[in-house]
Amino acid sequence: MHTSVSVSSVPGADNLADATVEEVKRIAEELKRRAGGK
Repeated sequence: MHTSVSVSSVPGADNLADATVEEVKRIAEELKRRAGGK
């Protein structure tokens, strides 16, 4: 996973970014399920 230098220079930013990405993926999957269930 590539992160920008500005983000990588901030302590914990990479972990936060990874957590955010996982959360977005989770939400996207949930939306797909709801859309497919209609």
